[in-house]
Amino acid sequence: MFKKINRKGCLAKYPKFPQSDHLNEDYFFPKVHRGYILKLSSKSIKGHAKNLAKEIGNLILGLGADSWVFLGDTEIPWLYQQNDYTPAKSAFQYLSEKKVGRKFNGGFEIAVDELPIFIAHLFWLVRCNAALPIIHFMDKNQDFIGSICQYGNIHFFTLKKRSDHRLQNTLIKSPLIINQLHSPPTPTHLNLLLSKKSIYLVHTLLLLRSLLP
Repeated sequence: MFKKINRKGCLAKYPKFPQSDHLNEDYFFPKVHRGYILKLSSKSIKGHAKNLAKEIGNLILGLGADSWVFLGDTEIPWLYQQNDYTPAKSAFQYLSEKKVGRKFNGGFEIAVDELPIFIAHLFWLVRCNAALPIIHFMDKNQDFIGSICQYGNIHFFTLKKRSDHRLQNTLIKSPLIINQLHSPPTPTHLNLLLSKKSIYLVHTLLLLRSLLP
């Protein structure tokens, strides 16, 4: 299952999704119980994309959910920035075939059997698209929040103590390694990330402008 959810409806149904406002340097991140950075060993970056997709799917399945929801932290559309790199182009094609339009900035509900395919494409979007929002994924009970960074690590948060116990029990059977505990984002940390990302985007736009005839 691959189900699109408009942004307003997604946030109304799942209000714990993190949100960021670049213009006002404002943010929201829910109160968490504990955070982790999870790593996975791979021999190549392409192999890592496949392995990571498989293990995130197994992790989500182990946590007992039949589907998870994915949503960006800003209103920037999923297909905002084109990329000629083959894996990134494949990710664009995958979303286009799912009837995702150029202006769509809502969420996706992805069933467990579709997760490995979706996450493999998401990995390349995150790695190759500097303009893409931070894509968070969450279970429908809002017990867990995760995201993938451009380095291929999983940033994972438990929102309740009992949820943390479930995660610990699931990780025992997983090749995912707890690299370190992840402190919950603070206002200073998130505003710094927003500022750095804004500066990067400005530099990118200036570079593109300089290349125009």
